[in-house]
Amino acid sequence: MTENFYLMKYFILTILSGKISTLLILPREASWDENGTTVAGLSNGTSGLSLIELHQPFGITITNDDVLYISDIANHRVLVVHLDSTRDNYAIGDGSEPNQYEFYFTYDVFIFNKSLYVLDHGNRKVKEMSLNGSNPTLVPYVKDLVTPICLFIDNDGNIYVSDQGVHKVFVFRPSAVPGETVAGNGTEGFTDKQLNQPYGVFVNDFKAIYIADRNNHRIMKWLPRASFGIRVAGNGAPGNSLEQVNSPTDVIVDQNEYMYISESGNSRITRWGPHSTCGICIAGCIGKSGVQANQLMSPHAIAFDRHGSLYVSDHGAHRVQRFQLLNYPVPYNQPKLSSEPTWSECGITLTNKSSFDSVARGLFIDSNDAIYLADHSRKRIITWSKHSVHPERELAAHLFKYTSVFVTWNGDIYFENGTAQGRIDKFPSNSENSEFVANFSSNCYDIFIDIQNTLYCSMHEEHRVVKVSLSDDNRSVITIAGTGSSGSRLHELKGPWGIFIDIHFNLYVADEPNHRILLFQRGQLNGTIAAGSGIPNGLILCWPTYVILDGNGFLYVADNKHNRIIQVQNNAFQCIAGCTKESGSASNQLHWAYALRFDSFGNLYVADESNHRIQKFSIGTNLCISTSLSTTESPTIYVSQTSENSISNQLTTKDKSLLLTSKYPSNSTSFFVITHSCGDTTNIGQRCNTSGTICHMQRPCLNNGTCTDLNNNQNYHCSCPLGFFGKRCEIDRRPCKRNTCLNNGICNKTSNTTYNCTCSFGYEGTRCGRKINYCWTVTCHNRGVCRPLLGGYKCECLSGTQGEHCEEITTKLRVHRIVSKSFAFIAILAMISVVLFVIIMDILKYFFAIDPTRREIERIRRAKKRRPVIQRFVYVNAKPLS
Repeated sequence: MTENFYLMKYFILTILSGKISTLLILPREASWDENGTTVAGLSNGTSGLSLIELHQPFGITITNDDVLYISDIANHRVLVVHLDSTRDNYAIGDGSEPNQYEFYFTYDVFIFNKSLYVLDHGNRKVKEMSLNGSNPTLVPYVKDLVTPICLFIDNDGNIYVSDQGVHKVFVFRPSAVPGETVAGNGTEGFTDKQLNQPYGVFVNDFKAIYIADRNNHRIMKWLPRASFGIRVAGNGAPGNSLEQVNSPTDVIVDQNEYMYISESGNSRITRWGPHSTCGICIAGCIGKSGVQANQLMSPHAIAFDRHGSLYVSDHGAHRVQRFQLLNYPVPYNQPKLSSEPTWSECGITLTNKSSFDSVARGLFIDSNDAIYLADHSRKRIITWSKHSVHPERELAAHLFKYTSVFVTWNGDIYFENGTAQGRIDKFPSNSENSEFVANFSSNCYDIFIDIQNTLYCSMHEEHRVVKVSLSDDNRSVITIAGTGSSGSRLHELKGPWGIFIDIHFNLYVADEPNHRILLFQRGQLNGTIAAGSGIPNGLILCWPTYVILDGNGFLYVADNKHNRIIQVQNNAFQCIAGCTKESGSASNQLHWAYALRFDSFGNLYVADESNHRIQKFSIGTNLCISTSLSTTESPTIYVSQTSENSISNQLTTKDKSLLLTSKYPSNSTSFFVITHSCGDTTNIGQRCNTSGTICHMQRPCLNNGTCTDLNNNQNYHCSCPLGFFGKRCEIDRRPCKRNTCLNNGICNKTSNTTYNCTCSFGYEGTRCGRKINYCWTVTCHNRGVCRPLLGGYKCECLSGTQGEHCEEITTKLRVHRIVSKSFAFIAILAMISVVLFVIIMDILKYFFAIDPTRREIERIRRAKKRRPVIQRFVYVNAKPLS
């Protein structure tokens, strides 16, 4: 699971508050549908006052349960739209003339801590209220605004407001009054310290502030306590190249520092990688504004729902558009198969009753082809890794006898604990100890976890399917299919069993006693029959227990009591395993087909319930091979002993020579294999149903080229995909090749001959071949020196300074500076005093004939003129020498 654990971090999405969760992480290759769907307002771009119309929508925000709030500026209201239900829209505010008691131009909305915050532009206030609009109050510490435009609330409850009138962004903290300027110096300009009509604001977990600096055509990033910003998107000039952002009005940043930018001037939404010099257009990319599904008209705010879909308030078209995320990965396999895939008629036994006592039910295969099997009799979950012959891991657990197993991207294994009804537990990745997850009121006959970390439970006894968000601490249970009473109408279920949720959150239910598969579209309580009850083309199911989809959206059903697997596609169906409908233990038979899964190659694995085994049906072959994956012996092709003589009597001499025989065990239930002439056709195989053409056997066309046989199978022609040439499509002239963009850069085709590289973190250039020198936009203060690093920079600070940009001065250095300045001041003062004394003395002497030192000088002179004193020593009573 190492690779998946690494990839898992790209696919977490949990709405915490406001526009988007700070946990939003989308894959680098994420893409959205180029055609948007109108979810509010009219798709033709006309404005109005009714509950299905908008007039200049601006700010938008989405709750965790998919409720959209729209600031409807010119209607002076907030419109509330339930995205996943049939509930009618309603408005907060009557939408009449603006007034100070309700709203006067609602510019922005934000949700925090289960409260709705509305930026009332005309009244220059922020109002807080319940999510339904009740109990409105003014936020008292937000005041002194001039022309407020946009609103953001961080995880600590601090309110950020961009004020267009003073070209600043303010933060208002609940514990501090007044507000504090966090970006802009109050003057209009384009320096790193200035803003020019700031619009959208986003604050990440580290309190870095991203600002859509509209009239400067750039996105600025202000670090905490910084006095200047760093330009992170746009070159500061208006234009429609991908290196420019034209009049940006909103910005959202995900956990990997990918920026999503609304460009009002270009009527498009772009995505910028971290430290990139250009963006990628993800919505409104045809180059002109309009009201078509693939166009936008002066978009303003953007938001994401918990499903990864992008929402845009299309300000000029008076509507809100949703662009569906296309390529969200899943932890299980959904191979994209050919239009007419085939599987072996006979299965290979992975495990049987000798090593597996339980009835085979709970089966899961992850995207690394690891196999997980619930063995409730021995109270364990068994796992096999890819290519493993024997189980590699056993996890001890009490299991509900009908429990399924579901494994998420990070390797967590979910199951129903058999010690308590409806209790779901999990084994965290690489842990031997299970932990509690959620409780339901009855047993879950199947569980499923979607890409948004929502747990689904098929409640067989209560005739309904429910879900609970694992990101919600309250674990509120919501019914999404069934009424709780047994029934056969399209809004009812009767003992539901297996469930499957696709990436668009449509629900498929194996409605077992009703012998059908029901499809519930996202947000709908009425289902449609996807299989069974004569649909399609007379298909009759008998107690179906499981359903999955492949990468093409084709349906696969475990038709339990018919002992077979059914594929449904394009209003047709076919049996692909156990097609005799008769139960049995032969390799081509099943006895109550219970569950099924694919591996990454398209091989089909079936939980053969009453045979206590898992059968593997290999894709692309018709041979019946009797072997077991629990042995290392080579597979052997067997001929049934009871059938060999009777068949031999019916064969010609030529055919007998082609009869394949070998030694076989007396209890073998495998089928015989006979090869024979298929006449004048090019087909080969036991039943002459395998093509023997050059195209089929040699597959000469490379790079997904389409092969056509020529001259009675003597030659072939390859129709090459766009960008490939040559006899076998071996010449690659695509603008985007494997190594077009270096250092893990992503190549984006802009025409048949041109491309654009989105560089990975730390690189830039046309082909991402140059490391970014981050120091060119960075100033290290206090004489710090900027050193470029791979993926960043570092300011090397002098002693006594610290901080990311050496902007902080230590207390010790401050004291030293104060002392030094004090001594310098005293010395300078002393010098000035001496100089002034000398000057004053000279002025008094030469201009006013006043010499304060004259007397002292005269005294000194007189002292020098005194007569010298001659001393003579007289000896008294001196003794003579002799």
